[in-house]
Amino acid sequence: GIARFVGLDHYAFLAGDPRMWNAARVTLVFTIASVTLELVLGLAGALMLQRQRLGRRVAVSLLLLAWALPSVVTAKLFEWLYHPTAGLVNVLLGGQALNWLGDPGLALAGLIAADVWRTMPFVALLCYARLLTIPVEVYEAARVDAAARAATLTSITLPLLRPVLLIALLFRTLDALRAFDLMF
Repeated sequence: GIARFVGLDHYAFLAGDPRMWNAARVTLVFTIASVTLELVLGLAGALMLQRQRLGRRVAVSLLLLAWALPSVVTAKLFEWLYHPTAGLVNVLLGGQALNWLGDPGLALAGLIAADVWRTMPFVALLCYARLLTIPVEVYEAARVDAAARAATLTSITLPLLRPVLLIALLFRTLDALRAFDLMF
């Protein structure tokens, strides 16, 4: 029943629609904030796992649990946590009645927090797996040379983690750009 070909008119309409540009801006803010937090917290989590001696298997299991939950379950969990009157987040904030998902100023931050909680374990497990493959002799040589922890981190650990971090950055950026289910 479509009788007329419109060519690129739909794209021209979108280019002039302020709602489309707002959606693009929100998507970019969401992507940059969530991926940055996931990389930083994931790396920190992997480094803590590497140093942990007792309960390492339990910690990895908990990370896997958060990552393995379907997005719909995570969304429902955070909907309950963010409930304006009975949500745990508001209770922890002293009983304030903040409408986390209804207030445009709070909703994006709430969604970023939910996305970080859901996918940061992916980055942490990737980094942790790479940390397990770094030879112990490299760190022992740094200790013999009296290298400080910060120097060891910046000169040994981070350069050896760079390929894994780039892969995590790529996967998480693509996933965050197409995120829909958590918001819906």
